[in-house]
Amino acid sequence: MMRDYRVVAVTILIAITCASFSVIAAHGQATTGRVAVNVMDLQGAPIPGATVRLLPEAKSVPLSVYGDTDSKGIAEFTDVPVGLYRVEADANGFQPWWTTVLVVSGSMKDAFVFLGPDAATIDYNVSPGDSTKPASTVWSTQGGRLPSSPSYRSLLDTAPSTRDEILAGGISIDGSTQPDNTIYIDGHEVTNPVTGEFNVNYDLPLSLLQEVSVVSREPAARFPGSLGGSINVITRGGTSDWHADLGLSFSPGSLSGDARPILNAFGTSPGQVEYFTPNKDETNGYFPHGFVSGPLIKEKLVFLASYSPLIQKTTRTIDYYDTPFQNRNVLETIEYDQTVKREFALARVDASPFRGFRADVRFLWNPVVQDGGLPFPESGLFSVPPSGNGLSGAEFLATRGGRSNSSLIAGNVFWSVNDNFFLSGRAGRSFLNDKLDSYGIGGETRYLCSTAGQPQNVPGSNCFPGFATGPNATERADASSRTSFAAEAGIAGLRGLGRHLIRFGYNYDRLERQAEDGYIDTGFIVLYYNLPISTFVPITPTDGNLGSGLIQRFGNRSDVNGNEHALYVQDSWQISDRVTLDLGLRFGSENVPAFADTEAIEFGWDEKISPRIGIALDPFADGKTRIYAAFGRYFDSLRYYAPENIGFGMFARDYFEILPSRGAAYTDYTYSNILGSSTDDFTSECPISNPTGYSVCRLGLFFGFQPNPFPPPPLIDTDLRPTRHDVFETGAEHVFDGGFAVRARYVRKDIENVIEDLTWFNNQGSTAFSISNPGKGIPCEVTISAGLQCPKPKRTYNGLEVGIGRSYANGYFFDISYTLSSLRGNYSGLAGSDEQGRIAPNVTRIFDLPSSGYTADGDVDDGPLPLDRPHVLKAFGGYTFYFGRTNQLQLSGFTTAQSGTPLTTFYTLYGLETSVLYERGDLGRTEAFTETDFRISYSIRLGSIDRYRLEFSTEILNVFDEENELARQTSISAASFNSSLLMSNGCATCLDQGQVYINLFNGGGLRQYVENYIGSQGVRGDFNLSNRFQAPRSVRFGFRFSF
Repeated sequence: MMRDYRVVAVTILIAITCASFSVIAAHGQATTGRVAVNVMDLQGAPIPGATVRLLPEAKSVPLSVYGDTDSKGIAEFTDVPVGLYRVEADANGFQPWWTTVLVVSGSMKDAFVFLGPDAATIDYNVSPGDSTKPASTVWSTQGGRLPSSPSYRSLLDTAPSTRDEILAGGISIDGSTQPDNTIYIDGHEVTNPVTGEFNVNYDLPLSLLQEVSVVSREPAARFPGSLGGSINVITRGGTSDWHADLGLSFSPGSLSGDARPILNAFGTSPGQVEYFTPNKDETNGYFPHGFVSGPLIKEKLVFLASYSPLIQKTTRTIDYYDTPFQNRNVLETIEYDQTVKREFALARVDASPFRGFRADVRFLWNPVVQDGGLPFPESGLFSVPPSGNGLSGAEFLATRGGRSNSSLIAGNVFWSVNDNFFLSGRAGRSFLNDKLDSYGIGGETRYLCSTAGQPQNVPGSNCFPGFATGPNATERADASSRTSFAAEAGIAGLRGLGRHLIRFGYNYDRLERQAEDGYIDTGFIVLYYNLPISTFVPITPTDGNLGSGLIQRFGNRSDVNGNEHALYVQDSWQISDRVTLDLGLRFGSENVPAFADTEAIEFGWDEKISPRIGIALDPFADGKTRIYAAFGRYFDSLRYYAPENIGFGMFARDYFEILPSRGAAYTDYTYSNILGSSTDDFTSECPISNPTGYSVCRLGLFFGFQPNPFPPPPLIDTDLRPTRHDVFETGAEHVFDGGFAVRARYVRKDIENVIEDLTWFNNQGSTAFSISNPGKGIPCEVTISAGLQCPKPKRTYNGLEVGIGRSYANGYFFDISYTLSSLRGNYSGLAGSDEQGRIAPNVTRIFDLPSSGYTADGDVDDGPLPLDRPHVLKAFGGYTFYFGRTNQLQLSGFTTAQSGTPLTTFYTLYGLETSVLYERGDLGRTEAFTETDFRISYSIRLGSIDRYRLEFSTEILNVFDEENELARQTSISAASFNSSLLMSNGCATCLDQGQVYINLFNGGGLRQYVENYIGSQGVRGDFNLSNRFQAPRSVRFGFRFSF
């Protein structure tokens, strides 16, 4: 009857969980670990039938876990929540004894307990065979504290494989760019599904967290993996005893580092450049936090509630000058204010109503609220104070701001049906509507009087060159939600040529996207006074015209959804005490919805087959040494940025003439009189056969004036294949007595297939774009038929990491790592590292033209990529001084020294600014990067027992306010080379664009002609000068009270 009751109870709880969340985290990173407790007598004989208990040792671990040893004396616990546990064992006729074990996400730990009259313990070290190498844990409530910001992102740099890189667009793991990575909170993916960005909404305060880890290679078939790595965040859980923590930290702007210089190129000629240092921002941060946790039903139901907002107030002082040149004068000084409040509230409940069953649910509320806008620090050099809606300067930007609503609800269920069979499930739904900096933007038509024209020479134009009204690109919605479901069944302790842990599972993910932005209904009008319409389009100008203009309409309106499915099987097979095999296979399918004019993208089950295989050896069978090797194949989930933007949503440019009969003033040309009744027409027609307004030529997404243009290809290649990369890793580690560990790791990552927007270029010189696989398929066939080349994408990472460390124990901890690596190829990733880290997944500039992937000599572009840092040294550690039994002083720090990044000379060919002139890395590297962070804290015990504590702390990031360069401006000329410019510099056969490419590949290249131009005109004044610098020093003081 009891078993029937439990089955009913579990069924109801699982049903309630699934109904509440409607999903389960399909791409869930590990939030738990695995523990195998070996109970033996003093002679090493196994003790079957012993009772084993895992009891929480830390305030943040929710509930106890119970089990019994099998006939081999082993009690195996799967899906154990992370944290520090006391492992107790007892059996009839033996004296009880205990040890401790620290459970880390995704790891397998063995604990050994020897029972007898003089019982002793042997602490766990490493698993005696576990190729699923644990992640690099950068934060744990059980570890020593390192200097950091109030949230966890700054700590990611301490992982050997991880760096926060400007050219990566964010976090880089093993040479990846930010959109290549995935981010998980409690097993639910929160990566931005459109851009792959690390939204600040999910940079949670440390006070909410139990553990943060970085996974550079996802070994298990349970999880999909990514092009880069994964960031795994686990929130705190409730506790069986009452605990609370209240505190406040603040960062005074007066103690922060100096403002960084800005490269000011006020011309393109030599000498027309300087470093301009803006006024230092006054940024003050306030970071209160508090949580309370305790039992609702003792040992059955516990909760945690937490609130930790992060508030930053910035005052920026802008001096407006009369000229961007040197020897300028200040005309006006304005102070702008902005407040950004990041809200973080967490409620979590953990339940264990009976032995073998656990469930949890949490709700995270994490919006970001922005009040006010800030101009760029250098804006006073080039513009007047911003204005609009009758307001100017600080009053105008005070109306700006925005709000990014965000939330997450997720839950987990685990039921150990018996000693060998278990069921688990996970469900979650996240929501993000990112509308930061979207308030206060006018909804009227925007005007620009182009500097290419001469409005000052046209009486009545009422504008001057460069005159512009305020922005009008509104953002009514930028919402995405992810709902997911996962279910798993497992068999633990299965015997058969060893011991098996077999898992079978199903994952489901649903993504919903709603977006409405741009200026479709208002337009952006550009007027070119004294430039006839024939300058831009093949229309004969009207006699007596005053010039020409265009109105551009652009925007996106989306309301779509897509989904992913996956099935997997995974066997962790411990053949003996010395050998473990991890064998897994994952099948997936993916459906990306249609946006605008695009078609849906579907990848079938046979297109995403991911084998995972690993082996681990414990050569001495003592749990102290491990040698492992693993191979995995990974398929990336397509970000929605490409299909949403390849069709430019809704895009058109309508060209018109400025005529005396219509008026000379820029305001005489409005949205309605230019377009007439054609406000919903985005198709190309030039000339327009029956114009209803001033517009005489309309160019939509696809247009061409070359002879014999071929029909536009499909926006989505009909033979598209998913992005794929292969990873091989091998390594070894050994744990010495006292907890010291040494390790070595080698990894190779090869991208085998990518998705990008690329050019179709035929032998008549016509071009078109589509989402395709570079180096493959029909686009390559068409390009090669024109006598051109078709480059294949390449990104290969090789890394060797060695390290030595010690986890926190006996008052100190440390870790020292050195990584020797190489990152080579022509493809940076989903962010454009050649483009200063521009995030545009699958639509970067690489492969935009046939010349992409080749140097100006026509050679294959294959060299060190912008994120290549061959030598990286990292070290951190901390020591605690004890004063009696009451007070503690802890000092900790982090330091790093890293090679600079490669510098490459670029030139612009037909608008492609990232064309390689010589070879990658020809300019050497940026200077080496170094930084040191420091933390000091003093903890006071209040009262006679160690239950109440008061702590004061100071944390300094970039202690010495170092100003290392991060990037340089390496475009050698401001000129955009085309057929006419190349012909004027010696290329007699560069008659048109097609012939330019023929010369590139078959005529000796273009280098000599580019050099001819540079020889006569000189290089840009800012060429090879530093333009990005290390963040300034920040200081934070804090105090906290806990019990």
